[in-house]
Amino acid sequence: MQKSLLVNKFLAFLTLLLLVGVQPIDAQVSEDFFTSGNFKLEQKDYKGAIRDYTKAVLAEPNNPDIYFNRAYAKSMLADYVGAVQDYSKSIAIFPTMPNAYYNRGIEKGHMKDYKGAVQDHTTALQQDPENADIYFSRGLAKSAMNDHIGALQDFNRTISINSETINIYFNRGIEKAYLKDYQGAILDFDKAINDDNNNADIYFNRAIAKNGLKDYNAAIVDFNKALSIQPNNADLYFNRGVTKSYLNDPAAAIKDYNKAIELNPNTQNAYFNRGIENGRLKDYRGALLDYNRAIERDPSNADIYFNRGIVKNYLSDKQGALQDFNKAIALNPNTQNAYFNRGILRRELNDYPGAIQDYTKAIEQDGNNADIYFNRGLAKSYSLNHAAAIQDFNKAIEMSPSNEDLYLSRGVSKSAIKDYAGAIKDFSKSIELNPKTQNAYFNRGVAKSFLNDHVSAIKDFDLAIAQAPSYADIYVSRAVSKTAIHDTTGAIQDYSKSLELNPQNANAYFNRGLGKANLKDFAGAIQDFNKGIALNPNNADLYFNRAIIKNQQKDLYGAMADFDKAVSLNSGLQNLLFNRGLLKVTLKDYPAAMNDFNRAIQQNPNEADIYYNRALLKALMKQNSLAIVDFNKSIELNPANANAYVSRGILKAQIRDFQSANKDFNKAIEIDKGNAEAYFQRGLAKFNLIDKTGACVDLSLARDLGHPNASAQMEKRCKP
Repeated sequence: MQKSLLVNKFLAFLTLLLLVGVQPIDAQVSEDFFTSGNFKLEQKDYKGAIRDYTKAVLAEPNNPDIYFNRAYAKSMLADYVGAVQDYSKSIAIFPTMPNAYYNRGIEKGHMKDYKGAVQDHTTALQQDPENADIYFSRGLAKSAMNDHIGALQDFNRTISINSETINIYFNRGIEKAYLKDYQGAILDFDKAINDDNNNADIYFNRAIAKNGLKDYNAAIVDFNKALSIQPNNADLYFNRGVTKSYLNDPAAAIKDYNKAIELNPNTQNAYFNRGIENGRLKDYRGALLDYNRAIERDPSNADIYFNRGIVKNYLSDKQGALQDFNKAIALNPNTQNAYFNRGILRRELNDYPGAIQDYTKAIEQDGNNADIYFNRGLAKSYSLNHAAAIQDFNKAIEMSPSNEDLYLSRGVSKSAIKDYAGAIKDFSKSIELNPKTQNAYFNRGVAKSFLNDHVSAIKDFDLAIAQAPSYADIYVSRAVSKTAIHDTTGAIQDYSKSLELNPQNANAYFNRGLGKANLKDFAGAIQDFNKGIALNPNNADLYFNRAIIKNQQKDLYGAMADFDKAVSLNSGLQNLLFNRGLLKVTLKDYPAAMNDFNRAIQQNPNEADIYYNRALLKALMKQNSLAIVDFNKSIELNPANANAYVSRGILKAQIRDFQSANKDFNKAIEIDKGNAEAYFQRGLAKFNLIDKTGACVDLSLARDLGHPNASAQMEKRCKP
């Protein structure tokens, strides 16, 4: 979640009052020079006044009044250091001269020595405790030191002594605004306007206070009034632009920022704020140009780099965005939003460890932000650390229990660790909070399918499709569940719809091909496998299953080519080597078939069918004793395979172990009473065990069960 910063410039206009202490001089000491100096002072000939006062001082160096008036003249020429020196000299001669402390405090204020100014004003008040002007000036100095409470107290005292003090309500209003007493500030600005209704500064500051109350329309009225008085004031346009931004009118805000820049290209933050508004209007290139200009003017401002990084990300310049976030953090390591947004960017760049580090840093600065825990959880989820991701989602849910996305994401992670029941609860909660959350229905359906609740899963997929009918993956998942409940036709329809929406999905062609094969549409199945291979020529499953179909269609060499390709891509694919081995047996390539069966057993040493078929192959190759070993292993792994007992019994009979062979045939019949071959072979064995009656009974049963050779044997061996 990105955050842009609007900078609201609060301007305080402070008026410092200088009181000139003109005292009657001692007529006996340099009266002419002092009188001449006073005359020149009244005529604003400050340099001439200083020359005359200096001559008077030479004649009478211990007269505090001469130093006092010369200090005033120096102040008028902005020689504040010289003024302080003269006031100090006057005070040294006559320490109980409150105006000297007062004026020296004012000069120290000019020199930004506000602490010294407050000390002088305090001394002056000790000597003249009812002087409103001194309280007022001390309040100004305190304000400059950001001691707004102290300033307000002094302004209150000023008003209690003399409510007519010039600018007192205006300046008290400023202090109240600093202290967020916007209503009180407005009341003071109202009084100031009653005294001077043509002062743009008062309307300006009242507008700022109205902004503090979120009364933006009333603030605009005051900005307009101030601009009618000072139409070329760049700061007024800038602050009106800020207010229009608060009113969600970015276009109007930009017009004001444009005017501010036209009047004063160096208006603080004008380019920055205009960049923000351009970003809101999705003019990201315009925003980028503004942030570039803002950085030229203020290259150490972390906020500008941060916002420029956001814009670069929108412009797909992710590396440039990363560099800007890095710079913002280097300038201000406490920029929590920079870590957060850099974390998002790193996650998009698949740098999950880096993203997690950034989110962790952001959490250190703001441990109560659910969004940060949420995004760190996502990064951990993408890193496949789902247990840790769930912990972050839990924390985020504690802070924001009504956020449906949190439950959705936690449900996804629970599904990933096979906690499908827990996942379904989370998806259901997400749906409860927002019934239009199609991803929640989709994911809940997937979780239900893993629990084999396919009927309910299909209902969820139906709801997801109702909300997002163009989302191909939902049709694929519904098709999987339909296949599971043997609705192959419905599954094929869903795969077809998904391919209509996304014709580049090789897996959908693969699965539709399997469905067609189940419906005996082998030509259609091969067409789908062909399309899947065209899209993904490195998918061994496609070649493997196409080989199965070709084998069934008696395209044996085409099947072999596909088996070979599948093996070259993924020789570990389950049943691949086994099936190729079976085909090689059909093609009578027994050594190669044996090699495939051997490799298949190495990959899956507990698969009974492979031992069974290898045993059959060994029997074909006249390796009967080895074949019996494989039949033994096959029966050990799968004692319910009647054919394994029949085949082993045949081999035992060939080596004239008829008793043991008979036991195998008995076991086969016990397992499968309809096994014609078992009765037939047992009948032959019984002849060798001199049990003609039993043999003929078995041959009769074999004949009745459809064995092709039983009748001939009965004709030959069972006549009375």
